[in-house]
Amino acid sequence: MLKIAPSNDIPDLFFAYLVVPPLGVVIIAYIIEMIEKNNLLRHQLIIAEKLEAIEQMGAAISHEIRNPLTTALGFVELLHKDNHDMEKRTQYLAILKDELDSAERIIQDYLSYSKPILESVEPLNVQEELMHVIKLLQPLANYHSVKLSTNFSSTRLMEGDRSKFQQCFINIIKNSIESRPNGGTLLIEAVETTTHIVITIQDNETSICSEELKQKDFSMTLSFSIVRAMKGTIDEVKRENGKGEFLKFSFKPIKPHLKR
Repeated sequence: MLKIAPSNDIPDLFFAYLVVPPLGVVIIAYIIEMIEKNNLLRHQLIIAEKLEAIEQMGAAISHEIRNPLTTALGFVELLHKDNHDMEKRTQYLAILKDELDSAERIIQDYLSYSKPILESVEPLNVQEELMHVIKLLQPLANYHSVKLSTNFSSTRLMEGDRSKFQQCFINIIKNSIESRPNGGTLLIEAVETTTHIVITIQDNETSICSEELKQKDFSMTLSFSIVRAMKGTIDEVKRENGKGEFLKFSFKPIKPHLKR
């Protein structure tokens, strides 16, 4: 037997069958619209970030390419100003060629939009490589009244790309030198633990403007990617109120039986 609903239940039935379904459709349509708007905003944000990255990349290319070119120009001036014997001229020309080759590699890295690729992996003496970097940057440090202090006690070897290793630490140390308006001392250390070769760069008086910091952070990101490509780690990066930083890098040494 069909039961007829009481009269007081009719409004509830009317609401349930005539109001709830359309309301549900409206709510679902609103949710879908909000999801689409969020996706559109996310897409626009990604585009904006890419455009900003391109702008930063342009600034970073100009910033980084100065590293080898500044060194190359310095040796060109030395060749023009002073009378050197053939051995000295040959040495200067070799360094000049290496720096120009380095500039070309930097440009190729940016144009390819690729992560640093280790072209030639070989055993590296960290102390010797850092001394070479410091030698190249010494004129720049003198110009900025910055004393480059060293403490090298590591004798173990690591595997890496020599040119990429030099490019990485030239960039990092050069940035630290240029960001010190009042001179001072920059301490560069290379020590070893039982498991790692540890390189630290300590700069306690850095003061750089926001635009320089923007370029520096981007170029530092590229340097950090080189460290990671050589299976190294960045253990500490400290910067307080735009002043002072402590950078610590760790690399795995070559096992004794692999030494050459």
